[in-house]
Amino acid sequence: MAALTADRDTPMREGTFVEPDVAASTTIYAGAMVALDASGNAVPASDAAGLIVIGRAEDQVDNSAGDAGDLTVRVRTGVFGFAASETSAPAAADVGDLVYVEDDQTVSTDGGTNSVVAGKLVDVDSDYCWVDTGAFGVARIAANQADSTAVDVAGVVSDFNDLLAALQTAGLMASA
Repeated sequence: MAALTADRDTPMREGTFVEPDVAASTTIYAGAMVALDASGNAVPASDAAGLIVIGRAEDQVDNSAGDAGDLTVRVRTGVFGFAASETSAPAAADVGDLVYVEDDQTVSTDGGTNSVVAGKLVDVDSDYCWVDTGAFGVARIAANQADSTAVDVAGVVSDFNDLLAALQTAGLMASA
């Protein structure tokens, strides 16, 4: 397609919801952390290789008897309260760091076997670990990185956080 030579009415979505196809033989429960598998189908988040967390399921979808794509699931991106791992619970000192999927409702500071990123930890209270799943671009970098020495994911996250702080200090962006 050629570059614009006149104004264009470009369509927009808020980006709050996505509706991916559900993987074959899969049930996703309302409130579950949802990930995309290597085929781009929605599955309950887990510590399985190649998954990219995209948000929280808004409804239960039972595709246990179906093929991939027979059903879709409404997934919201944003900040959600998930359970803390019993063995590697995120703490207040971890706020701002990436946390990892233990299962479809639990996050940890330990990457487990496959280091599936749940998102960025934004708060911890007595009930929940509050995780920003909208940061799944960082998760995609981490999940698709074949050679872990080629991209310093922690450095990218640190630089991003420094940039956000500078924009907030300059009054160019509101604090979260």
